Amino acid sequence: MSLFQCSQCGCAEDTALCRYWSARLREVKPQCSACDPEIGKWHGEFQREPYAVRKKREINRWLEMSWVESPRRRKFTPPAA
Repeated sequence: MSLFQCSQCGCAEDTALCRYWSARLREVKPQCSACDPEIGKWHGEFQREPYAVRKKREINRWLEMSWVESPRRRKFTPPAA
């Protein structure tokens, strides 16, 4: 999840759930879905909370994931003659 901090209220928002990218193209400060006057309501995909709290939770979630598994030993089976 790509998070950013809302320029108006400071909550954490996902870039895909609001108009973040169009704001970047227009070179204006991005707002969450609740603060954006054209959307005007929170999407409800996750709890609305301060950016620092949400970011810390996301970092901890990523650290708990096992991205690399130890190599599994395979039993060698010679090709049939």
